[in-house]
Amino acid sequence: MPVPDVYPPDVYPPTPQAPREPPPGPLASVSLIDSDRLYGVEYRPQELALYGEQVRFRLRCAPVFDDPAELTDTHFRLMVLEITAQVPTDLTDSAQTSGAPTNELQLLKIGWELTLRTATAQQVGTLVEGVGEAARLLDRIAEAVNDLARRAGLDAPLGPEVVTHLLTTYRLEGIGASARHN
Repeated sequence: MPVPDVYPPDVYPPTPQAPREPPPGPLASVSLIDSDRLYGVEYRPQELALYGEQVRFRLRCAPVFDDPAELTDTHFRLMVLEITAQVPTDLTDSAQTSGAPTNELQLLKIGWELTLRTATAQQVGTLVEGVGEAARLLDRIAEAVNDLARRAGLDAPLGPEVVTHLLTTYRLEGIGASARHN
């Protein structure tokens, strides 16, 4: 199932006849997605294909800022997906089956960032996550990872089922609720 390129904004911008003033009440702090971009990626596609059945996922999302007291109309939110696997310290066949000590091997670490705009200046780190933000970030992450896997001649590791499971788990567990400082 293809992932749409564009998501509807959480709130539509004012029509040309509407005043440029922020709406009164709680909508004044609503954020609009301005842009998104790859923040960084570390990826071992061959190892992910090799250890794919033994992986552990960690997904977190948080605002990014330097000064927690800053007021601004531009905000940033970063989602990071990490995939790790426990692998034997000694990679010989006998060590793999003997229950030998293991090390955690990072197979993937990728971050995708949103730039959000608000009608009025808000304190950084205080914006509530908007509808569709997590899905948009995770879809972008999956697209990038799957594209890199295809370029390496491998199957796409983050299919729709995996993405749906990660997003459901993220929403249920509230992962990444704390702020991240640069």
